[in-house]
Amino acid sequence: MTTAKHPSSLARLRWVAGFLCAVSATVVASPASAIMLGNNAPVDLHDGTKGVLDGSRADCLAGKGYTWAFTDVTANDSLSVWATTTSLDCSLAANRQMNGCIQIGDSTNITNTTTTRTVSIPELAEAVTPIDPVSCTDSGAANDSHVVTVYFLVNGSSADVAVGDYYQTEVTLDFNGPGAATIDSVGVGGDTSLTVTWKTTTGTDIAGYQVFCQQATSDCAAPDLVPGEVPDPALRCDDTSNDGTKGNSGTAINLEEGVLYAVGVGAVDVIGNSGPLSELLCGSPEPVIGFYDALESAGEIDSLCSISMVTPARGERGPWLLAMLGLGAIALRRRSGSVGRGA
Repeated sequence: MTTAKHPSSLARLRWVAGFLCAVSATVVASPASAIMLGNNAPVDLHDGTKGVLDGSRADCLAGKGYTWAFTDVTANDSLSVWATTTSLDCSLAANRQMNGCIQIGDSTNITNTTTTRTVSIPELAEAVTPIDPVSCTDSGAANDSHVVTVYFLVNGSSADVAVGDYYQTEVTLDFNGPGAATIDSVGVGGDTSLTVTWKTTTGTDIAGYQVFCQQATSDCAAPDLVPGEVPDPALRCDDTSNDGTKGNSGTAINLEEGVLYAVGVGAVDVIGNSGPLSELLCGSPEPVIGFYDALESAGEIDSLCSISMVTPARGERGPWLLAMLGLGAIALRRRSGSVGRGA
């Protein structure tokens, strides 16, 4: 008796072979696209570290930015950059149609297996609602900062971009400085300087303080120094932030003798943002009178040199000591500058 071959076995083999061919064709037809960060990762503009990137208002005004270098990309692919301050995943096409994800610049064509893309701080600022990217001003509160998540998408036109086909990183934008400091006093430091004291302000990112000076009117007003506003860096006359000093005193230098100056103080954060200016106090640099200068101006040098060295009697020592103490007080006293809001 002859046993017939089961027809389903042959059909099953044919089906498996066809499936493998289809899978093989699919794999071959799908081009490989990927993106990896190269060795030359961008470093922070302020402290030179990798991985933690910041942008200040000064960076924005100067048009500075960061450049990313990528490897393992494919020629003729496209590269687009998207940014958000929300929790949206900009690798998903639906999110790129929403207001939370914005495209930075135009898509670019990749011409080699490596490529670079530079993104400026003003471009990143476009993703932050409280920031005006033109004036680089932030309408938020003092010490506010904004974390911008940046996506570099390969072939990210209208479809979702798979993991491995995009690179994601963060840049923190901080355009507002610390809160306002409180100025305490202004006094004579010398014929071209003034001593300034202030109360320190609160904040964990304070780098130091800056003193600002401008010639004042008789009522201690200055045209370009406005309390509560960020002062012009060109009017800076002392800066304790460069050496990390966080004290409460400084010396305004390079001033003119006898000129009335309005003086204010502002705090500076670790990436160089200046806080608003304090109230103004006024002072005039004057020469500091030394011991012999004071005696000479009073016409007492000759009489001092002719003082008898005979020791006074016990009963006469009181008036003699009082006289010498008086001369010492004259010599040690500094001529006080005009301190306050008026001349």
